[in-house]
Amino acid sequence: MKVTKKTVERTAGLAMLNLTREEKESLKNDFNKIISYIDVLNDLDIKGSVPESHKTTKSNVFRNDEASVSSDAADMFGNASSKEAGGIKVPKILE
Repeated sequence: MKVTKKTVERTAGLAMLNLTREEKESLKNDFNKIISYIDVLNDLDIKGSVPESHKTTKSNVFRNDEASVSSDAADMFGNASSKEAGGIKVPKILE
């Protein structure tokens, strides 16, 4: 598969990017290099190899879930400039 200028323009449009002609050409070349590398990986003979999800032999690296004392609400909201209904009131940013 080859990436064309049209593919780059469509991708840029979907990402809402305004690209110059030079940037489009550069991205086209970069995408083609990436796809060429993937083609090399697809040609590798992996028959007989065992799939692995992790490279480590550890099975559980998480700490035990233990209840502990939480911070006091007065301490957490002490520096808030505006409070409402037990929370911090922030300016509206969405219509």
